[in-house]
Amino acid sequence: MPVKAQVPPLPPSPRPAPTNGRSDPYRNRIEQLHRHLTTQPDDTNALYELARVYLEYEHFEQAAPLFAKLLAEPERVDLDPAALAAVYSQAARASASAGDHDAAHHYRRQAHDLSPDDDQLLMELAESAFKLAAWDEAHRHYAILAARFEPRGDPRLEHVQRRVADIKRRQSGPTTAATANDSLHTALRVHTDNEHWPGVVRTLATLTEHEQDPATRSQYHRNAALVYRDKLRDPARALAEFEQALDDDPTHLESFEAIDQMLTEARQWSGLERSYRRMIARLQGRGMAQVELVLWRNLAEIYRTRLRNFDAATRAYEIVLARDADDHDARVQLVELYQRLLDQSFDRYAKSAVREHHALWQRQPNDTGSLHSLYRVYRRLGATDKSYCLAAALSLLHRATAEQADMYRRYRRPALVEAQGRVSEEFLDELVLHPDLDRKLTAVFAALAPAAMAVLAGRSDPATLDSVRTLDVQRDGSPLAETLRYISRTTGLALPQTLLRADIAHDLEIKLTRRDSQPQLSLAINTRTFRARPRIDMAFALARELFTLYPPFRVYELCDYDAQRLGDLLLAGLKLGGSRLERLPLRVHWLSRRLATHLDRPARRNLAALAQSFVDSHATADMRRWVRAVEASALRFGLVLCGDVGTAASVLAHERPRSPERKDKTWLVRELLSFSVSESFFVARERLGTRCLTPQPVTRLPAHPPRATGAASIATQRPSAPQRPAPQTNQINARLPTGLAERMKRRAARLLAERHGGPGNCTPQMAATIDAIVQEIDSWLGENNTPSNGRQQLGPRP
Repeated sequence: MPVKAQVPPLPPSPRPAPTNGRSDPYRNRIEQLHRHLTTQPDDTNALYELARVYLEYEHFEQAAPLFAKLLAEPERVDLDPAALAAVYSQAARASASAGDHDAAHHYRRQAHDLSPDDDQLLMELAESAFKLAAWDEAHRHYAILAARFEPRGDPRLEHVQRRVADIKRRQSGPTTAATANDSLHTALRVHTDNEHWPGVVRTLATLTEHEQDPATRSQYHRNAALVYRDKLRDPARALAEFEQALDDDPTHLESFEAIDQMLTEARQWSGLERSYRRMIARLQGRGMAQVELVLWRNLAEIYRTRLRNFDAATRAYEIVLARDADDHDARVQLVELYQRLLDQSFDRYAKSAVREHHALWQRQPNDTGSLHSLYRVYRRLGATDKSYCLAAALSLLHRATAEQADMYRRYRRPALVEAQGRVSEEFLDELVLHPDLDRKLTAVFAALAPAAMAVLAGRSDPATLDSVRTLDVQRDGSPLAETLRYISRTTGLALPQTLLRADIAHDLEIKLTRRDSQPQLSLAINTRTFRARPRIDMAFALARELFTLYPPFRVYELCDYDAQRLGDLLLAGLKLGGSRLERLPLRVHWLSRRLATHLDRPARRNLAALAQSFVDSHATADMRRWVRAVEASALRFGLVLCGDVGTAASVLAHERPRSPERKDKTWLVRELLSFSVSESFFVARERLGTRCLTPQPVTRLPAHPPRATGAASIATQRPSAPQRPAPQTNQINARLPTGLAERMKRRAARLLAERHGGPGNCTPQMAATIDAIVQEIDSWLGENNTPSNGRQQLGPRP
């Protein structure tokens, strides 16, 4: 059985030919074939029979389109090569008689390819090429025929020889290239005026073959494509011509728009995808980045909505975002695609989905959908600590589900968990420093820090070391000293002199003081408000404040957190480094001269190299952005060392802002939460050993058993050793004097004993309960009061 081809219903039967008295059989056969094809349009045998009948009775205009439909996909017609060559020959006869000589020549070529030894087919092909003025092709075919005819004395040899001579005479004429081109343009106008569209496309093809300029050749191809599309109704050839036009001139986007429109209307999505791929390849390296970006967006949409190839769509969207990271719609679509793909292959797409959810939430902090999605992904991955961090952030935003709120409650550790690892400079640069922090600008400030400290010593705090108390951090056993030692041990920072003062406006301040006429930075702590805090609060606040003691950020504090003063210091440093700057304020010249007196020759050479590197890579310096990046980095530093985002957010909410950036509490909390759910924070917790991997144990006071009666029952009930309950940080928020706390213990024990009939009737279980309460108060005293070990008290004496 032959393979059936797709054939649409045929038009009504044409007028029958009343010749030779065969009108009735002819009409009956035509009607019979039409009825058959109406019910079975895929029957290629009936289609060929109908085309042959039309051809036999010389109805060429009806036969030609039927042959075209039949041979549109010749590989689907199950015929041997000789029979298929005969069909092509019949199609060529019908097309030539209908006036379409180009189609006829095409069919003759196909017939010759299938049966190259057939002299009659080769003769018809040579005659067709001769009539179309394709001299080279015609000469080649006639030469083959002459070689075949001469040995056997074929009578057609004389005709072939005349054709060869005529071709040589025409090719050797005096016509120049210019006159030939003019003749072709004249013929093109004539064909166009007469609306002879096959002649138009044939002339355009000849012009294209002889044209050397790509832009002009592209124009010829476009014109031919328009004729094929609008006049000859041949979309396949129109698409081919448009593609050739773009090959010659990819910048002519109207041709690609025509291809897009044609393939979209035909719903040929695979062909449209290939056209976009070819167009993107054509535009590479031509400086048309915006056009390429639009093409990638549209290609991603074709994959997503038409071909439903989600994997290819994600790759296309990733290319779009690599070129335009601010394309919000593309990022939303990419996140949705990864959510779908996670159900198909979770292990393959989990990492990419996490990355895109993080990026989306960074740009949409008010939309917590990405945080909920991240929580679900981490739970499926078994990443307990990451899930806990997501639950903590959602709880602080009041967007947590019941499961997330329960996880945050169970896994949160109320006390400070000290880091086991070390915060090195590489650790800071990789995981803590904000990405907006300009590294080259930071290097310039680091080189200027020692000289700036010496120059700005004139603004030292008027208090001297004799007028305030100092804290011996290495020997003192208070929670404050323990927290300072923990920060120094973990970060390697050399702690400044710690001053205990009650007259400063904030909890913590970095002060520029004098010691033996030499300036030095000191840490001033407010004894009225800071010493009563839990250690975990102290860790965040102290680490955030001590972050500015790193040399690259020391100038931020020296300039009183003022972006304008930092700008003056930068200009002075650049001028000192040899950069040519014009119209500088007098204060910058003065500052530059003062800085020069505190820089030796190696330091100045280093500053010159850093200044030149900065100037080469920057047109301007955004000081406000650098200041905000420093504040954000300090927040990250504090969060890494305290480990609890809830504590950090609480400290931020209640602090008195000292700099303009710290007044924007919304921005501070957003930066804090953003870092608390980032991969950098997760890696930092893993390296420092502060991850939450198991829920915290819930401890309760022993239950009160029923009162026992009788000596036997009392003797058999032995109290078990009471477990010390975990101290609750939210029980008491203010510091109590030691004497008052001792009276509280005695009063609580006496009341509990009297409630059960006096001290003489206190059961062993009740005694255990009293001991547990006393131990809880002792635990609280250890965290909120200085031990009475003869050392100096940190606050006002009761």
